[in-house]
Amino acid sequence: MLRRLLLTTLVMFSVSCAASLQLSPYPDVFVSEGSLKATLVKEKSGDHALLRITGTEHEIDGVVFRTDITSRGEDRTAYEAKIDGETRALLLKSRHWGSDRYTAYLPDGDKYHLSRDKDESESLDTDELLSTFQQQKNDGVQDDLAAFDRDANERAQKSRLTDMDASASDACGSEVSTNVDWNTIDDSKLKKLSVAGYCGIVVSQMERLCSSDESFKSTASDIDTINCGFRDALKLKKDGSSLNFTTGESEPNQQDFVRQILRNL
Repeated sequence: MLRRLLLTTLVMFSVSCAASLQLSPYPDVFVSEGSLKATLVKEKSGDHALLRITGTEHEIDGVVFRTDITSRGEDRTAYEAKIDGETRALLLKSRHWGSDRYTAYLPDGDKYHLSRDKDESESLDTDELLSTFQQQKNDGVQDDLAAFDRDANERAQKSRLTDMDASASDACGSEVSTNVDWNTIDDSKLKKLSVAGYCGIVVSQMERLCSSDESFKSTASDIDTINCGFRDALKLKKDGSSLNFTTGESEPNQQDFVRQILRNL
């Protein structure tokens, strides 16, 4: 009973907060050369704006975010929202030769240069945008997108490592795969570091040596597994047909270190 009461109170509070938003009567609709569209309506307070991006295949498509408006220097303004545990600029306004330019940035790294569509801006129904925001907020859509998705991030890094393993295997003429000890990587590391970039150093250097030195292919044929973990010290040791690699974000010259060890195997 108490849990139901708390949930009801939370929903009513969310609806009340959303309904109290005072939007500017001057909305903006921006379009790219393709199908992407960004709808932006600032709040009268000037600190926040509702932003909806459509025309993409990303999971943020059609979601209305209440973004924070932040200054990034004298000539740039960012419209930021929390996505996958990180605060990201989804829209950036910059000043060039006396005119404003807008660029949309998707969480996957793609960016789109935008221009203002005068007709769509003038005909935009801001009540519909606010209503959509309210409904999505009540359904927890924005909260779900804001939460860090560890499983999805691990899958993305594993996919990159699989591609790197395949490239090294092709160059060396023998199969090699990289395994990651995910227990050594907490959420904070996974958010800010490219695990594939760190743990993939060994296979990338193997590929480089196989491509430049034919004799190294014989050495590579004796290695079928790279075991990688994040710890305090940079180490690379051979154990049978495996290489055990420990790395860390503050360790310098990792590529040179790994390449030198591989040459001496």
